[in-house]
Amino acid sequence: MNNKKDGKATASLVLGIIGLFVAGIILGIVALVLSNQSIKANGPSRAATAGKILGIIDIVAFFVVIILRNILL
Repeated sequence: MNNKKDGKATASLVLGIIGLFVAGIILGIVALVLSNQSIKANGPSRAATAGKILGIIDIVAFFVVIILRNILL
């Protein structure tokens, strides 16, 4: 694993965490893109991998909420 400080990896992690609470689809996509760019440029890191996972969770959670909202209303 790469231990260098990487701004894109850190940004993807932060956006993935914030996306869990607000604007999941938008921040999830941005977190996913930033983490992929970071992994391509610097190799895998914990922050980039976590940002990628959180970005995916944000996107999936958004669609689950939309589907459940339409079913229940």
